[in-house]
Amino acid sequence: MISVLGINRQWRESDVRKWLQKDVLPPRIDLHNMVKFLVGQLGQGQDVRRWEAFLIYGSPIVSSPVNQTLYREDQTRREIASTIFAQITDEYRIPPSAYEADQVFQRCLTLMHKFNIYELRDFQAGHLEPFKSYMFPGA
Repeated sequence: MISVLGINRQWRESDVRKWLQKDVLPPRIDLHNMVKFLVGQLGQGQDVRRWEAFLIYGSPIVSSPVNQTLYREDQTRREIASTIFAQITDEYRIPPSAYEADQVFQRCLTLMHKFNIYELRDFQAGHLEPFKSYMFPGA
């Protein structure tokens, strides 16, 4: 909240509380400045106008930018998990008949989260054995 107050020194704390906590929209220019500042904190690839439209009109008129961002991140993680999955089954010659693919894939995603693997380069040769043991217990 204090960060948002820093955008415009003329804003009163009570007004900003209404905007952020009570679902009351600020004047249009203030909304734009606030959204621009906050979206800037999210990193690249964010569309300020889309966030503004979502805040003004909501779903289903404007689909949630949060859902699209999470989907893109999840899609990337799934692609990495698929690569890890293939690498391990190839490296250890684990036949498809030896496992339930959905369960093993979910185990891979879980372990990726525990090991903070968000990019393929984060997966190192030393991860092979722990991943194999967790994904394919008893194999």
